[in-house]
Amino acid sequence: MRNAPLLIAAALLTSTAPVTASEETTSEVPEPDLMSDLVTPDSTGSAAEEPTPETAPEAPDAVAPKFDVTGFFGRARAIMQERSKPLISTYGTKLKANCADFQRSAKRQIRKMRLDVESTDEALESEAADWIADGGRIPADLSFSLSAIPDIEEIHAASLQRQVGIEDTFQEELGRHAATYILGLEKQIERLKSDNDPGAVALIEAEIAKTEDKPKYFRTLMQGKERSEDQDE
Repeated sequence: MRNAPLLIAAALLTSTAPVTASEETTSEVPEPDLMSDLVTPDSTGSAAEEPTPETAPEAPDAVAPKFDVTGFFGRARAIMQERSKPLISTYGTKLKANCADFQRSAKRQIRKMRLDVESTDEALESEAADWIADGGRIPADLSFSLSAIPDIEEIHAASLQRQVGIEDTFQEELGRHAATYILGLEKQIERLKSDNDPGAVALIEAEIAKTEDKPKYFRTLMQGKERSEDQDE
């Protein structure tokens, strides 16, 4: 029995089935497809398409007015322009009179200081004529020629102060006309509401807002001028 271990080992070797090349290769575990997580299959098994973003609905167009708003504005403005004529005329006359006062005071100063009367007078008359042609407003800064007149600063400051007073009075009185204009527009809105005309109401409300928010808008209307949106600021 001394040879029993050798016999057992030989038996094991002969009974073990040969290992094939395919069995020697270790089976590899397939790697997961990472891209599959980015695509969601639909019910048919195909990749679901990315949803299309919804488009916001377009705002409805403004309701067209039934009432002749343009014609109404024309009539209302014409009435207010007629009422404002005396005020605007007085305003322009006062501004031009203030220019003339400045010119007379400056001439007296020229002669008082015994300056070159002829050349200085010519410069003064030329500039005063330009101011009057441009509405009668004296500029805040004088030209070099006029600034050279001794003590002209006091005359200039007094004239500017009078000019501010003229402007303030004009704006205050014009504001009363604007209030009358707005009142007429508001009364027309009440009539249009009963007629179920929202398009016309919206246009007249916009006119009220411009008149209230932009004093220069009403001022130019009363002077018979149209004004663009950029100029209203």
